[in-house]
Amino acid sequence: MTAAPAVESRPLSLQPFQLIGMVGVLFTVIGGHEILTQVFPLSLGTPEWEFGTYSSLMDNMPLLIMGLGFLGVFAVVGGHKVLARVLATILFALALSLIAFAFLYLTNVPQVLRLRTSPAVRTGLKKAVTKASIQTALFPVTLLWLGSFLLRKTKGETHPHGR
Repeated sequence: MTAAPAVESRPLSLQPFQLIGMVGVLFTVIGGHEILTQVFPLSLGTPEWEFGTYSSLMDNMPLLIMGLGFLGVFAVVGGHKVLARVLATILFALALSLIAFAFLYLTNVPQVLRLRTSPAVRTGLKKAVTKASIQTALFPVTLLWLGSFLLRKTKGETHPHGR
């Protein structure tokens, strides 16, 4: 009687880029959920809602951007061109949405700054406007850059140094 051949059991091991992809999915889902629950239900035309929602949206945008960025790394390293193109489309749409929403926000800033409130509240409002203004300048540029990077990588463009 012969013994059955030994079956080699290997522990399940993830490649580093697969782990980055998993973290990307997690961050994208959590960040996207946070943003969607802030935006919906829509209350466009209400200055308080537009101001508060945009400020809050900008605070939660980094998690979503990191998630999409990690997914982009996963797509490029793993050779998932379709995923990279879909992510690029999402990034471009998100950048355009932020720019459009920024115009709504800007129409409310003068109204908010004219409110007669306590000095502490005015200081908080000024800080919120300053922070959202900086984020409004940086986030769409980051999203557009990341989207164009992913598109370039799907076209087989090589690194200038041959990498």
